[in-house]
Amino acid sequence: MSGAEQQAPEVIEHTESKLSRDWCMLLCTTLAHVLFNFGVGATISIPGIVLESLKHQVGHCSMFSSAILIAAAAGNIPGVILGGFALDRFPAHRVLFFAASLSALNLAIMPFARGIVAVAASNAAIYFGNGILDCSFSVLSWSVRDCGVADSRLYLSAKTIGTMLGCICATHIAAASDVGNNYDILAYTYSILCFVAGIVFLLLPSPHPPVAGAQDAQVAPSRWGAWRNGCVVLAGSFLLMVVLGCFCAATTLTSHLPTTIEDSILGVFYSTNIFTVLASVALARRLSTWKALVLLFLLAAASSCSMATAYMVGTEDEETTRWILRASYIGMSTVMASFPLCFAFIEALVRLSGTGTTLLAGGAALGPLLTAVVADFSPVTLWCVLASLLLGNAIGVAILHYACSSGHEDESMLHLAPEAKGSGKEKSSAEPV
Repeated sequence: MSGAEQQAPEVIEHTESKLSRDWCMLLCTTLAHVLFNFGVGATISIPGIVLESLKHQVGHCSMFSSAILIAAAAGNIPGVILGGFALDRFPAHRVLFFAASLSALNLAIMPFARGIVAVAASNAAIYFGNGILDCSFSVLSWSVRDCGVADSRLYLSAKTIGTMLGCICATHIAAASDVGNNYDILAYTYSILCFVAGIVFLLLPSPHPPVAGAQDAQVAPSRWGAWRNGCVVLAGSFLLMVVLGCFCAATTLTSHLPTTIEDSILGVFYSTNIFTVLASVALARRLSTWKALVLLFLLAAASSCSMATAYMVGTEDEETTRWILRASYIGMSTVMASFPLCFAFIEALVRLSGTGTTLLAGGAALGPLLTAVVADFSPVTLWCVLASLLLGNAIGVAILHYACSSGHEDESMLHLAPEAKGSGKEKSSAEPV
């Protein structure tokens, strides 16, 4: 028996052990990100849940709504910018620990805030943490790649499901604790959740972001390649801006509806989101990511048109309006299902560094501003405008695919060899952005 034949069983055993460790690490990292979104991601729903309590903390202020909205943008945009900057310079999980710790501290002191400045600052801190959370989608993609897997769609979708579950849980905690002018239980519960999520990240090794030498050796860097990659990321940023803008509109711009209708449809909306996110992953595997995105955006556009129809019917026939709105919100659940797929789609075309993540996630940070721009429109006009933007998203995804997909395999077919991790030999011709 030759020496190579004697070593073969040891090599196989070593490879199997390495694969087992990689999958175990990937599972632990994914669960950590789900917990991170469950805690930090769901905090954006808390100001809406305890809105009356916040008004009581502020006292009389005619600019309350505007101040809260401006504070959200003032926290979210810097969060995305600093988050991407930090991810290129510090261990990624340390950055996420900082975001979770900041959210935990903010929620712990938020019930004690008094006055418009203090309450607005607390809201800004909530959205600052969520700005970093938007960047964390790329961090999970890096972890997936480090574990030798290129198809990140399922793992990114799990993060989104974590946010939806966290929002549902926050709603039930608020109802059970009878939130009036006191929401201490809700705030302290999510403060603890955020702190635990941060501690978990300290226990896990940080992934390696893409580096400049990671492109295919046969493809020389070019100025055109850099411009092309930048345009792809900016296009992805616009896609995410529309997605988050529509989600914020669906969950916040409901003041024209009777409370009974609002409560029923929002409950259906949050619950349906979980199912739709899972279904979108299966759809993307059966078709491809870009085809799934086009279909999701078209369904969301049709649902927006249906929403406009519900407002045309008005509240005179409440039962009919309720059924139209319920169907519309079920369709609108496809909006957030497209969020993780947008990240996966852009990452299949461009390998994102921390800077690229800032540009891409910056679109998500601008989503609430898009909602603010259309908030003063009549409900019918508002939803027609959003339907047009969603239709534009569908067309944009198709254009990006046909213009930029040459030389790229579909991400569902890529499986990195374990030995390629961190070596810069992954099968991609895209330069990091």
